[in-house]
Amino acid sequence: MTTSLRIHKQILEVPFIFLLSWLFFVGQPGQLSAQGIPDRLRPISFKPVLDFTDQTVTLEERVLEMSRIGFRELGNDNFKIQDYRERIDKMAKELSGRLQGSPKNKINVINQYLFRELGFQIDPSDLLTTPLSGLLMNQVIDKKRGTCLTMSILYLALGQHLNLPFYGVQVPGHFFVRYDDGKEQINIETTRQGEMLPDDYYLQTYFYGQKSQSKYLKNLNDREVVAVYLSNLGNQYKMKGLYDRAIDILGYALDLAPDFPAIVTNLGNAYERKGEVGQAILEYTIAIGMNPYLCEAHYNLGLAHFIYTKNEKYARLHGQIAQQLGCSMAPQFVQFLNSKP
Repeated sequence: MTTSLRIHKQILEVPFIFLLSWLFFVGQPGQLSAQGIPDRLRPISFKPVLDFTDQTVTLEERVLEMSRIGFRELGNDNFKIQDYRERIDKMAKELSGRLQGSPKNKINVINQYLFRELGFQIDPSDLLTTPLSGLLMNQVIDKKRGTCLTMSILYLALGQHLNLPFYGVQVPGHFFVRYDDGKEQINIETTRQGEMLPDDYYLQTYFYGQKSQSKYLKNLNDREVVAVYLSNLGNQYKMKGLYDRAIDILGYALDLAPDFPAIVTNLGNAYERKGEVGQAILEYTIAIGMNPYLCEAHYNLGLAHFIYTKNEKYARLHGQIAQQLGCSMAPQFVQFLNSKP
């Protein structure tokens, strides 16, 4: 799906009041340029990652290639992908002879090996700041420290080596692993050393009163996992001030998963950081049209009106919705929302 088609399709799904919120600041739709980057301008190095016609390319290869690009462009260094593929393969071979019995027994063996024998862990502070080292798989393997996303991807990679039916699963602001053989489902929480938790735990912990929407709490395929990873990588470029590259990478993520509103929200934030506030407002509005319960999109849209358009009506509207959905907010914006109109 091209970017222009994505925008026009989603505008049709946006509630009228949200669309007015965008039109107030941006103007007429005909004045907008497409947010995507033409194929001829996109770096060739990402092409193998995005080509899912070749089913022989594994998830670990794709994520390691994305990590290599990020390591080179953000860390000014490089690494050999084959070295890390061999290390993952070695882990899988050490596990293969130990896996016996029920699915829960196999999961416990993997947890014992990864988190206790090898010492992989997640720093609680990493869950809030997501440092670059916690996102790039080479550094995750070297330092044995990752985020919920990258530790889950390592788990998924081992599952592919071991022919275990593991899937990535996302909820708002979080990612975990699920075993699903068609008969039994087991959620595996990598931030708690592989503890097996029910769906209700995630509903109570991460949804903040939201309804389960879109791809949340559902098994993701490799294409969708790569999209989630690209979205996180794009955020790293955004935090480094490389806004055009961030927009490029987030565009790739949307090519793979055009129905993921969280990626659209991230794209809007990258545009806002770049100074293209009108396009940012459009992206936030599209995200809300896709998932009216996405608190980050409401918060960002309300804040954009508060800071840039000075439209108090829409700032309050979206800010109050974000409050009801449990978003963390800047104190100055909260003070404004609590004041009398």
